Amino acid sequence: MIFFVSLKNILYTIQLLLNLSSSHMTTSRLPEFRTASFFDSFHSLNTPDHPASWQEEAFQSGWKNKPDFFDTLHRFSFGTMSIGDTVVNMTVLGTEDLAHQSWKQCVTQEVIQDIDGTLQHIAKQCASIHALREISFCMSQPINPENKQPANGYAPVSISQDHETGQSFETPSGVIILFPHVVDAVHAHEPYRGVIPELSHIQGIVTHEWVHQFMAAEGTSFCDEWLSFVPGWEYIQGKYVYTAEESLPTPYCSHNPVDDFVECMTIYLWQPELLEVNHPERFFFCKEFVSFLQESAGVEEHA
Repeated sequence: MIFFVSLKNILYTIQLLLNLSSSHMTTSRLPEFRTASFFDSFHSLNTPDHPASWQEEAFQSGWKNKPDFFDTLHRFSFGTMSIGDTVVNMTVLGTEDLAHQSWKQCVTQEVIQDIDGTLQHIAKQCASIHALREISFCMSQPINPENKQPANGYAPVSISQDHETGQSFETPSGVIILFPHVVDAVHAHEPYRGVIPELSHIQGIVTHEWVHQFMAAEGTSFCDEWLSFVPGWEYIQGKYVYTAEESLPTPYCSHNPVDDFVECMTIYLWQPELLEVNHPERFFFCKEFVSFLQESAGVEEHA
């Protein structure tokens, strides 16, 4: 998919902006419509019928920056979650004797409800959850090499190159991997990145990793469009550096332009008014992007 800004989309977006005050996207409350039996079904570990996409040899060959310990993990299934017409597999990654360990301390009913509500919300805003097919809870806790802090989540992507054109292409795994730090009782419901009080940490991380998977599935990072629309990024000594004096929506935005976009999309899907007030250019880009998604799917933005 090629992202573009047409006159029709601009006019459509202006109309949506005028109606923003009535938009329902000003709350991060999660829906509570699942029955008790839905949560009761997540109680036993089973060996999956097929490997995850990231475990397949073709994917592994292009998987950059794969954590070393992933080669030692065993994958277990403990149920499925239906989001619209999409069935999402729920799995756990750990040692071979995981069934005898306290994995349920991480995969609690509250965590399942948080994830369920988050994916339902994403599907409502973006017409579907697109490429996502699996949520996996990893019992090992790695360190994020970007900020040297405990990692929260991960969305494996494989990169291949067209030898004739030299272009690189991303292949999504369709999997979001969540680490213990984001699902524990202490951190799960803290403000997202410590700066978005109306968005919980677990909601934000699941949304952030979903955006990464979606971008890979669509075959574009939107980086060129983002760089031309949002000032402040400069390519210095082989990497992008944010040099503008204007503060960023979250500290994590400063890692690179892609994470800047992903963070802004995460905030937009839950608290768009924060972007509109404090970062209007980022708000407009995300607004146009979501409008484009919904027009492509033949639906209208919810009001």
